[in-house]
Amino acid sequence: MPPFPRKKPNPDGRPSKYHIQANLISGVGLILLSFYATHLILGDMRREKLVHDTFVATLAQITDSRTDVDRNIPARPYYLMLNYNYSVGGKPYAGATSLKTGDGAKGQANAEHMAQKYRVGSYLRIYYDPANPVDNTPFNAPPDTTTAYLVLAGFWLFAIAMFIRGIAGLRYLGP
Repeated sequence: MPPFPRKKPNPDGRPSKYHIQANLISGVGLILLSFYATHLILGDMRREKLVHDTFVATLAQITDSRTDVDRNIPARPYYLMLNYNYSVGGKPYAGATSLKTGDGAKGQANAEHMAQKYRVGSYLRIYYDPANPVDNTPFNAPPDTTTAYLVLAGFWLFAIAMFIRGIAGLRYLGP
């Protein structure tokens, strides 16, 4: 049995009590979910910004550069695999990363082109955590917040619209 019994709309077109309750409950639930999603997304963006602001740049020498394909996925994604060495305060460290270059023949061509750019012996700018130099990343771009804010705004608008729809239906219930 569904949580809200199916009722036929009133003959005069007014929503039933069950439809109004469903809109109110789903609106409140979506608003609570929106608070949680906002907390998670904005928390992640704050952590990314902290990494961007606190990590220090250095040059790393590439020790291995190769292309790889994931044959377990039908689209055949290609990757450029890089291993590199760097030093911080005279102490040597090693790092590795993989870059997805695309799928199929285009991905393979991109991977081969990037392998020429990042060949063994060349240098790559990396960013490391001064408190823990083992923690490093070759890419330290500031977080892109536009998409996150648009998704959050859409989610919030939908949640508020559902709640308002439920509130608007209350006038049909009468005293």
